[in-house]
Amino acid sequence: ASSRSTTRRYMSLRRVIVLLLVPLAASLPCQRPSLGSHKGLVHRVPRCPIAALRGGSASAAEDGGGGIVQSQWARYMRALDDNPLRTKMATGAVLAATGDLIAQLLEGSTSFALRRLLNLVAVNVLYVTPFLCATYAANEWAVGSKLRLGAGSTAGTAARLIFDQFVNAPIVVLGFFCSFGLVSALS
Repeated sequence: ASSRSTTRRYMSLRRVIVLLLVPLAASLPCQRPSLGSHKGLVHRVPRCPIAALRGGSASAAEDGGGGIVQSQWARYMRALDDNPLRTKMATGAVLAATGDLIAQLLEGSTSFALRRLLNLVAVNVLYVTPFLCATYAANEWAVGSKLRLGAGSTAGTAARLIFDQFVNAPIVVLGFFCSFGLVSALS
């Protein structure tokens, strides 16, 4: 009986993952970074992949001609233009909560750890997202503006990657564990 309930739980989890992630993955663009608007760095996408398969574009989705996924993607991109940090914080909260929910399902625990989920969301919203926004902007400023290495060039990509992996990543990982420990201790 235990094997049967584990199999059912696995199948339910698989359905949840498919229902949540497949539409999201299908709507993700191949991003080409550019220095966007005056409100900060914006990653603009010339074409939405699903719309491209149908011969459309991201702008067709904004006009309502691309279907629900494309119109929601266009709304999300507009929200990034209008309120970049707030939109990224909301995205971080949704992704952190979804990831922890999936992790708890995979762990097979008998009770749901709401406090853990809320702590993880708080750390992502209050620390990880603002920190990453600041460091990616600093990375782009240092490599793009000061070193004048284009985002599409091999040297520019390598310089951004080196900065990200050797400066940004260790600070984010260390800070995440410290922040998560602090939030967990306070709650």
